[in-house]
Amino acid sequence: MTQSVSAAISKLSELIATIPQIKAAPAVPTESINVFPFAVIYERSAETVLLSDGFANDLVQIVVEFHLSRQFLPGVLGIADSIRNQFLDKLIEHPTLDGTVSTIQSVDRVFGAMDYGSTQSIGYRFTLEVKIQL
Repeated sequence: MTQSVSAAISKLSELIATIPQIKAAPAVPTESINVFPFAVIYERSAETVLLSDGFANDLVQIVVEFHLSRQFLPGVLGIADSIRNQFLDKLIEHPTLDGTVSTIQSVDRVFGAMDYGSTQSIGYRFTLEVKIQL
């Protein structure tokens, strides 16, 4: 399988779609999503490391956002915990995202208020640093 950012994002979308609570996880962000909880996946930044003639690695930050409705906040916190744990389990089970990256090098996350377009939400923002061989 060819390693690429778009292939990694597609694989993440596929893996996230298997989390029972997630209602939508498009591989390409849409203008708006009106079902909760949903996930948004996108490339944030990258650094290309030139190794030698004809060889390079891309160190890419891919962001995965899990948006949950702010209604009934106490219940949402339990759902957020479950989604977080299931997502981390999937990353541990698929450290190369089924060959779309060389490896997931690190995973950072933050929890709190979020928005998507004009919709306010609460949830997790994960930043995955992945290595892709070019």
